[in-house]
Amino acid sequence: MPLQVVYVTENKNSKKGASFSFGSGTLQGHLLAGEERFSIALDENDLVWYEILSFSKPAHLLSLFGYPYVLLRQKYFAHQSGSAVKKHLSA
Repeated sequence: MPLQVVYVTENKNSKKGASFSFGSGTLQGHLLAGEERFSIALDENDLVWYEILSFSKPAHLLSLFGYPYVLLRQKYFAHQSGSAVKKHLSA
C-alpha cells in the first residue's frame, strides 16, 4: 500500500528527557486516506510515554464496505503495539 513518511522528529535533551516521532500519510492508490503518527518519549523522571495517533477514511468503494473491520484492526494494532512496548521495557 502506498505510504509516505511525512516527518521525523527527534529531541535529545538529557535534562528533560528525549523523544522521537514520525508521521506517515497515505498516497494516491491506497484504499484509505489518512495519516498516522508514532511517538515515544522519555521524560525527566525516566517515565516512558508512547502514543499512536491515527485518522483515516475510506478512499475506495471496497474500503467503504470493509471500514468497520479496518477500525477494529487499527484498535487491535494499537493495543498490541502498546503491549509490545511494555514488554520490551520490562525485559
